[in-house]
Amino acid sequence: MEAFAFTTNYIQVWAYDVEEKKNKLFKTDRIESIQILPDKWQYEPEHKAGYIDIFRISSFERYPVKLRMGLLSASLLTEEYPLSEKHLTKISDNEYLLETEVCSYEGVGRFVMGLLHDIEIIDSPELKAFIGEKIKNYEKK
Repeated sequence: MEAFAFTTNYIQVWAYDVEEKKNKLFKTDRIESIQILPDKWQYEPEHKAGYIDIFRISSFERYPVKLRMGLLSASLLTEEYPLSEKHLTKISDNEYLLETEVCSYEGVGRFVMGLLHDIEIIDSPELKAFIGEKIKNYEKK
């Protein structure tokens, strides 16, 4: 591993995995030990930090998401995911609009499914299809 960058508040570290030949995130609180070597990085050109979305999902790809949210879901969103606040616009006293990019539909999908009664998916057909598929698979169980 070649560690090369910390994320916000040093919660995770980006590292190039030499065996898998790809960049990954590692939680710093799970790292038991480190070894500083006198050698210079061997794979520096491969070091690329990805994007971390407001749901703490990382990737090198991004997908646009637009949600109309009620007061309850907007409040829970900012409590659970404080970085979401800058992507939230107040429409009225009880309505908010979230416009952001996500790395995967897993994080946002979990959040939306828990508050379906208070969230409307706008202009994000892929997210709607993702949630529809999750619900369909759940009903088959």
